[in-house]
Amino acid sequence: MSWVVGVGISCFSSVTLNLGINVQKLALNKNSALPKEKQKAVIRQPTWLFGLGIFILGNIGDFVALSFASPTVLAPLGSISLVSNVIFATLLLRERFGFLDALAVAVVATGAVMAVLAGSHEDVPYGVEQILALMARPQFLAFEGVLLITWPVVFMMLKSMEKHSVKPVKEEGRAPTMRDRVVFIVAPILWGVLIGTIGSQTALLGKASGELVKTTLAGDSQLGNPAMWIILGGVGLAAVMQVVGLNLALKYFDSLFIIPCQYTAWLMSSVIGSMIMYIESPNNPLMFYSGAALTICGVGLLSVARYVAMRKALKGARKAEQHKEADRVHAEGAKPEIGVPEESRDEVSWSAEKGSEEEAIEGDRGTGIGTEPDAPVW
Repeated sequence: MSWVVGVGISCFSSVTLNLGINVQKLALNKNSALPKEKQKAVIRQPTWLFGLGIFILGNIGDFVALSFASPTVLAPLGSISLVSNVIFATLLLRERFGFLDALAVAVVATGAVMAVLAGSHEDVPYGVEQILALMARPQFLAFEGVLLITWPVVFMMLKSMEKHSVKPVKEEGRAPTMRDRVVFIVAPILWGVLIGTIGSQTALLGKASGELVKTTLAGDSQLGNPAMWIILGGVGLAAVMQVVGLNLALKYFDSLFIIPCQYTAWLMSSVIGSMIMYIESPNNPLMFYSGAALTICGVGLLSVARYVAMRKALKGARKAEQHKEADRVHAEGAKPEIGVPEESRDEVSWSAEKGSEEEAIEGDRGTGIGTEPDAPVW
């Protein structure tokens, strides 16, 4: 029943890790709201460093949990982080949480519970030679090769979107183009794939390093074995790359969108990688794969919910700009700028302008748009 202990530790770690992510996001939001001359690098922000510490603590807990249970069982438990993410994002970041968001989280959590119940609960101990033999299998090397090719391709796609994108739609006060709409949806998903698949390496290698640590504590020291330090180095590198990727993504999108996308990619990559490396199979394949499919559908629903929220925020911001320009025309008798409706010059009032601005501000809180003054459109 050691897998029960692993499940308990993993649940605690999921909540702790997600708290750290949202604290880091809070620090980024506060820093970006300051004038440029007062903004600090992330490593000089106490709040961000505090969030990083909590995030590291959560990852250590995941590392310990992998010593008690299979990654196939623990991976779906990441859905707990989605529930805690909703709470933290709403309380700390004031991100709006609607009905579609709640429905999506419920679908994801249901799918994850199904996968956990149907997954393999066996905890087979592995020696050093066995672990190295498993990692040398052609199937696992092919899996890792696909990931090594995918990472730079996805990163270049994201950089291409950043390089060729226009100024933030909100600042221009215009309706989003088809390209803008595509980027709003595709970019967060790509960030999730990049961060999630990199993070999955901490689960795969963490299980291997955990076995090596257990062997050492049992009296058979592995401290002089180079394989142990190479595997531990891989875990550390994957963790650092995950932190960097998360902070880059959270600069442009709210955590209610990024975290579920990242979790889904992490879940699928961890489960597939674990099955390949440790040659595991679920106890109930139909229930397990149905749960995984349900989790993916839930994230798709969440993507729709976030896109709807983004469009509402942009619409509110555009209306506020139009009313502001119309009020300026009335006050100064100046010629209205291009893009301001004719009727706005005659019908707009100060109260309407104020209401639209408040609507835009509330929309911004719910989408993360505008949190980075000089950020690209996505």
